[in-house]
This record gives sequence, C-alpha cells and structure tokens, in this order.
Amino acid sequence: MYGALISTEGPRDNSGKDYCTPTGKALTGAEPRLLNPERTGLLEVLQHKRTTSPTAGPNTTLTPNRPSMMMDKDQPATMGRILQEITAVSHRIEGMDASISSLTLETKSMRSDIASFQSRMTGLEPRVGTLETHVTTIQDRDQDLSYLRSKLTDLEDRSRRDNIRLFEILENEEGPDVQAFLSSVLPKLTSLTFEPPVEFHEHTEWARNALMGPQYPARSLLACYVTPRPANSFK
Repeated sequence: MYGALISTEGPRDNSGKDYCTPTGKALTGAEPRLLNPERTGLLEVLQHKRTTSPTAGPNTTLTPNRPSMMMDKDQPATMGRILQEITAVSHRIEGMDASISSLTLETKSMRSDIASFQSRMTGLEPRVGTLETHVTTIQDRDQDLSYLRSKLTDLEDRSRRDNIRLFEILENEEGPDVQAFLSSVLPKLTSLTFEPPVEFHEHTEWARNALMGPQYPARSLLACYVTPRPANSFK
C-alpha cells in the first residue's frame, strides 16, 4: 500500500533541488525519498509499525512488555507437556481397546454357552414330560402292588394253616369249647411243640355231621391249627 510512496533512487525536481522533509532534512540518493512531501507522517507511522511488529525482521526492536512474546518463550515446554498428555491418553485408549476386545470375546463365549443351554433345555422338555407320565404310571402301579401285597400276605397266612384230623375221640368228649380241649390234649398226645399262643381256627368241627349210631366208631375231629405272625414277617 505504501510502496508506491517510497523511492530509493533520489531523483531531483526540475529546479535541481532535493526534496526535504518537513523537519528540514534533505533526502539523498541513498535514502528513501517521498514522492509526495505531504505524506511524510505516513512514513513515520509505517516505520513505527515495522519496529514494533512481532513479524519484523532480525533488526527489529521488540517491546519487552508484550505478554504474547513471554508466552512464546514458554511455548516449547507447553507443547512438550501437551505431547506427553496426548501420548498418555493414547496409551490409555490402547488399553481400553484391549479390554473391550477381551470383553467382546467373553460376550461371544457367553452367547455360545447360552445358545447351548437353550438347545439342551429344548431337548429336556419332552424328556421331562415323558418322565412325569412314567411317574404317574408308577404311582398307580405302586397302589396296585400294595393291594397285591396285602392279598399275598393273606394267602401266605392261609397256606401256613395246618389241618389236623383226630380219630378215636369219644363223642362229646371235647365239651363246649373245642379249641380249649385241643389246646390241652394235642401236646399230651403228640410230640409236637406248638408256638404260643396256641390257636385253633374256629372252624374246627366234626368231620361228619350225622350221628351214625352206637355201633359205629366215633367221628373224627378236624382242627385247623393257625400260627399267627405279623404281616410284615412274611418275606
């Protein structure tokens, strides 16, 4: 903008005189010469800006009280700290990436395990239903088995009854209580040992109901000996 106002050749005007500044100093050929003497103040302002600008050349004098220049002196240390912090953050991000990768692998493994469990549960459902049906059947059969066991105990008890037929006993010798008579007579007449309590079934009766006559021998006496035992002893 101001380059057109300065000349370093030092030409003279038509009168052969040099241009002078308003202070009376002549401009020689080696010094810059104003093309317009009325703009001398602009030159001084330009020179002042050059001497105080931060982008001036090596011969420029800088104002020491400017805070921006003091910050420029500490700029390398500040950049170093920033780089250190950036490096630390980068390392932390790398560690987080490794942790995220590990978590991703664990999540995939857990998904695989869950899928396996789901497939196994799907296979177990029909098997559990089948087992419930079998349990119901077994319970019904257990009831039937309990009934059959009671019947078997009764039949076994019946099979242990021994029928005894006695001959040559006079008529009416047994008296009114046939069981008491047999309980006292049989141990005396035989070598049998009857386990206590000695019991004869109430169906003890005469073998022949009809009385034939005095010329015929006495009727035989039929007794049923019962050995009582607990139901759970038959195994």
